Amino acid sequence: MMKHPSRVAKLIAGIVMCLGGFATTGAFAAEGSIPAPFRENAKQKTVELEFPYWSYILKATVFDAGRSDRRGHDLSFKWDNSRARWGNKSKTAMEGNRLYFQAFDDQNLEALVKVRERMEKLPTKYAFDTLTRDQQLAYWLNLYNVTLVEHLVKTYPTKRLQDTLYGDGSLLDQKLLNVAGVPLSLNDIHHRILIPKWRDPLVMYGLFHGYVSSPNLRREAYTAENVYDLLADNAKEFVNSIRGVVADGSELHVAELYEINAALFPNWDHDLRAHLNQYLNPGYAALAGQTTELYADTQDYYIADLSLGITMDRTMGVNLGEDIAGYERTVARGGRGFPGHVIAYASKVQK
Repeated sequence: MMKHPSRVAKLIAGIVMCLGGFATTGAFAAEGSIPAPFRENAKQKTVELEFPYWSYILKATVFDAGRSDRRGHDLSFKWDNSRARWGNKSKTAMEGNRLYFQAFDDQNLEALVKVRERMEKLPTKYAFDTLTRDQQLAYWLNLYNVTLVEHLVKTYPTKRLQDTLYGDGSLLDQKLLNVAGVPLSLNDIHHRILIPKWRDPLVMYGLFHGYVSSPNLRREAYTAENVYDLLADNAKEFVNSIRGVVADGSELHVAELYEINAALFPNWDHDLRAHLNQYLNPGYAALAGQTTELYADTQDYYIADLSLGITMDRTMGVNLGEDIAGYERTVARGGRGFPGHVIAYASKVQK
């Protein structure tokens, strides 16, 4: 259920007052990764590592869109008598969870930054090699996601993220973090730490990329206890959606995301198909098994924003002014503070 915008603001703002660090108890022990400080890990858990404030933010701002019906729907709107249509015209537009980007006003962005800073500094307080392998995996996924969200909020309302993430001066290549004295980009976490250390395709489903064709951002933080269950659930949701896998005659079309993570599938065609078969629903797995050609060309780089990147705030970009107000009155009576197009989207998804 969506919370009213003012309630979201109050929920997140409270974090600024109560931040005192992540829940950690006990002693430490050993584990690691590619850069030297991250290569070793503890064999047994000697500390409880949780991320309650990040979970708090996620629960308040992530809208769960449910599972794909594989039918394909665009999510565009025509304002009054205008010929133009606003929103996402891709058939994958209704798929995947949404983040309420507009909840992050100045105070809430401050809370988000504080959460990221405390997460980033955790390995300087506690030796990284005293965390177990599962704890480290949860840590890296959470740090990646909170950092990406923070920086996408700062560039909001950019609607299409392909250039932001993969163009010149890519956000993913910028050294945004310093963990245990090691400057890191998000691509460093993804390709220098997570892939070579875990060598498990499930890891890719824990990284939120901010756009519709991304694996879901969950409504709770990853922990050592839940990380593999949540990753498997994300994998099943993604693979059984049209933004993940589409069988079309002799052709199997998969998300470009798999090509980005090609290192996880050394024998590309065989390894990827074997992985997909683990998570595809049986009927669709049989359909995919009849294909002979494989293409990583399915993509929807439209921002995974509850408001579709549409804002009435002149300082944030597109201004629809009275057009949205009119749309609210005709389409979403009693919208309780959310723009009409948001209510319309939520109503369609929940049918």
